[in-house]
Amino acid sequence: MSVLHTEETRKTNIQQDRGSELPARTCRWLKVNDVPTQIEEYPKTVPFEGVTTEGLTDAQRTEGKVQEQSGVDFGNVGHDAQGISEAVAAKNAQEANVSYSWAVEDGAVQTLHFALSKENPVLQDRLQLRVPCGHCATVVLDVKSDEDTKVSRNGMLDIAVEEDADLQLVLINRLNSNAISNQRVAFTVADGGNLRVAHVELGGARTNYHLSGDLLGVEAKMEEYVAYLAQEQEKIDLFYHVRFHGLYTEGVIRADGALLDQAYKSFRGTLDFLEGARGAVGDEEEVTVLMSDEAHSVAVPVLLCHEDAVEGNHATSAGRVDEEMLFYLMSRGLSRSEAEGMIVESRMAETLDRLPDPVLKENIRQAIHERLITRKR
Repeated sequence: MSVLHTEETRKTNIQQDRGSELPARTCRWLKVNDVPTQIEEYPKTVPFEGVTTEGLTDAQRTEGKVQEQSGVDFGNVGHDAQGISEAVAAKNAQEANVSYSWAVEDGAVQTLHFALSKENPVLQDRLQLRVPCGHCATVVLDVKSDEDTKVSRNGMLDIAVEEDADLQLVLINRLNSNAISNQRVAFTVADGGNLRVAHVELGGARTNYHLSGDLLGVEAKMEEYVAYLAQEQEKIDLFYHVRFHGLYTEGVIRADGALLDQAYKSFRGTLDFLEGARGAVGDEEEVTVLMSDEAHSVAVPVLLCHEDAVEGNHATSAGRVDEEMLFYLMSRGLSRSEAEGMIVESRMAETLDRLPDPVLKENIRQAIHERLITRKR
């Protein structure tokens, strides 16, 4: 058990940093060019024994590692080795306590559960995932923690989707309100490849999520659908940078969520059309429901274009629940809290419907429902 997670020592053992810088900077006074990043210091030998897996072969489970020659230089995946920041990346590279590198089998459904607790308060996961040519697979990363334990997570995931391959990736964050969480996802997609991400963010005192990658091949595609819910004084930063290289590439980002109490969320998404990406289509949309007058939402959608004959769309909105819709639902016998919860849950359904495991899906729905119904008004 780490002694660095006590009330007396935690503040002095947190390194303050800045990270996830916008590729095209704007006015400093807007305070959106980067975000605060926290890294907890602890002994470099802290192990993590809270990982369980489903659907992985015996070889892949051996000592928590896979030593397989993948044929892909993962150091260049996404052309963004830094991710959130140099300090975050360096700590992960030097001190990772969970390390996997593997190629998924065709038709595989694989799940990695990471349970943080008093016995396992620190997770530094370093994952490298390759989807070979023509293969289709589903991979779920489920991260959760005890209710009150102070925990820290620093994860880096590299993905290479090869020609005509398809990966359904599910990312679940169920950390508590005392958690510090940094996660970087980097990807490349080759000709005809498809990366489909369903992402659920439900916790963390300070959560930084960073996704960046490259659509390299002809008709390469990616999409991310994210649902988030923040409460109390939690802070979430959702950062995206999708680079379009190949002909007729497609990229979609959809974010829907709600903020309770004094929660804060920033969404910063960049669709970057590079020279040679003729016929590319990019679309990003973010909608936030503010459930409190003290909640705060910031959105910065960015389009960068260096090529003709491309299509880029972006839209963001933030506001309270529609009163007419509330009146309609309450006239059918629902309380105000139940009606508001139903509206918010319906906004998140597009992401939740993409979760392949019906049990996991129902657990997530129930967790969202309980937070919305029992919240302080």
